[in-house]
Amino acid sequence: MPDRSIFGEIVTRLTSSSEDIATEALCYLLRTYPSAWTSVRRLLEKSGVSFDERLAFNTQSATDDNGRPDLVGTNSDRDRVLIIEAKFWAGLTTKQPVAYLNQLPSAKPAMILVVAPALRQHTLWTKLIRVTENAGIACSETTEAANEFRVCQVNDHHQLALISWRSILAEVERDADVAGFADLKGDVIQLSGLCSKMDGESFLPLSDNDLSPNPARRILQYADLVDSAVHVLAEKQQDKTKRVNSGGRRVNYGVYFTMGGYGMYLSFNPRLWSRRAETPIWLNVKRADRPKDWSVSLKVNESLQQAFAGTRKEVFVGKQGIPWIPIHLPTGCERSEVLDSIVNQIREVAAVARASGEVHEPPASETEAI
Repeated sequence: MPDRSIFGEIVTRLTSSSEDIATEALCYLLRTYPSAWTSVRRLLEKSGVSFDERLAFNTQSATDDNGRPDLVGTNSDRDRVLIIEAKFWAGLTTKQPVAYLNQLPSAKPAMILVVAPALRQHTLWTKLIRVTENAGIACSETTEAANEFRVCQVNDHHQLALISWRSILAEVERDADVAGFADLKGDVIQLSGLCSKMDGESFLPLSDNDLSPNPARRILQYADLVDSAVHVLAEKQQDKTKRVNSGGRRVNYGVYFTMGGYGMYLSFNPRLWSRRAETPIWLNVKRADRPKDWSVSLKVNESLQQAFAGTRKEVFVGKQGIPWIPIHLPTGCERSEVLDSIVNQIREVAAVARASGEVHEPPASETEAI
């Protein structure tokens, strides 16, 4: 796929709903160019399922209780034989994919197809299978029907499948090029540019190595190189260099917020990561006596230390008595699951702080950014 396109650049700058735009673009291709569906149908049929030569495609086709699929292909009998869910970085909804299976015709070949970045193939497929089997639907062994195209059988007639944007669009573009369909090829290139941009920005699942202290130490070394280079120049009088000041804080970023009567600071902290625990995300807690006027509470510190003693969340008390709690990140998970884990850990810390009995002036809302 091309790395860039005008369409991809404009969409990502003007809207946060890139998945909806990509869905509409894919629907446009399948509706406007019969050869586009021919290419997609040929690719999907490598899984063993068969589709009609013509399907009617519509987006956001809601049902009473089975959700709103992104893109639906219906045959001449108005059966929903192909339900396509377009993903970039969003997680699965409560309806995906199980409720969508109920929309497929009971005795006809049909498929639930999730289209997502190639980088999400492993983790997203694992979650799709887990959710389906947790609902009591047995999945057959996964097969690789084509490049970046995974399929499993969920009953005698229906399949659950995952394919990359790269794979499905490359198939259409290749056929359009051979047939000389310049308009179709140009439109595919525009959508491919958007998908490539989203591919490059996708959240990569964390590995154990990602959370080891080594990356943190390297980040700190980069900052040290900046400081040292300026220091060397300042020492060499012939360069006429004088250090004025440094910009920002040294490789540290965070957000202040209040929650349940406490002031909290959630941050990316390479220094603590490199020295204290294998996580880049840390939380500190103070009592919020007044807005933007927080103070350390020895009572809260004691409660936190007792609650997390001997656990992975063991509290480190830093300068000025500020308690730092490591927020550990799960590996091999989708971005949405990592976020859920962070949020749940913050709530756990807040609950321990509240249990200390020292609460000052709770804010109007439970959580408020400062």
